Amino acid sequence: MSRKIRDLTFPNGETHKVEELDFEVVSEPWTEYKLSDGTSLKMKIVALKAFRVLYPDGKPAYNAEGDPFVIMRHNVQISASE
Repeated sequence: MSRKIRDLTFPNGETHKVEELDFEVVSEPWTEYKLSDGTSLKMKIVALKAFRVLYPDGKPAYNAEGDPFVIMRHNVQISASE
């Protein structure tokens, strides 16, 4: 499998090389909240893309705690009912 490398612009305007990672959904559960007015809210996060940030030499980057520097592109789905 070939690596999918691209440039990604961060919110601060800096551009970094990232590797797009394939993933499989294991679980995307809904979390339910009951509001004081009786409304029920259901929410879940849905992952769209995963990126591993790379150092300029192409090796995987790590954050200050030593964990892999991974970025998830996602959206939040919300359902409300009375």
